Amino acid sequence: MVPGSFADEAVCGWAAGGADVFVRTKAPQARIRRVSLATAASTFVAEVSPPRLGLRSLYTLVVSEAGDAYAYSYGQELSRLYTMTAPDP
Repeated sequence: MVPGSFADEAVCGWAAGGADVFVRTKAPQARIRRVSLATAASTFVAEVSPPRLGLRSLYTLVVSEAGDAYAYSYGQELSRLYTMTAPDP
C-alpha cells in the first residue's frame, strides 16, 4: 500500500531501484510526478501536451527509469468540410 490518494492518476513507469514510481494524470494534458512508495512524497517531472487540433485522447505514456525521457501515443481525428452547390434545373 502506498500512502496518499491517487484518484484520476495512473502508473506510467518505475524508477531505477524500485523505490519510486512515475504517475500521470489521466487528462489529455498529462502531468507526470515521481512518487516515493514509502512516503508518498512526490516531485514534478514533466507535463505532456499532445497537439490540440483534433485531439481525442492521450492513450499510453511511459517514462524511462531515470525519468529523463518519455514516450506517448494519442488519438487524433481530423476531417474536411466541403461546400457543394447544385446547378439550377
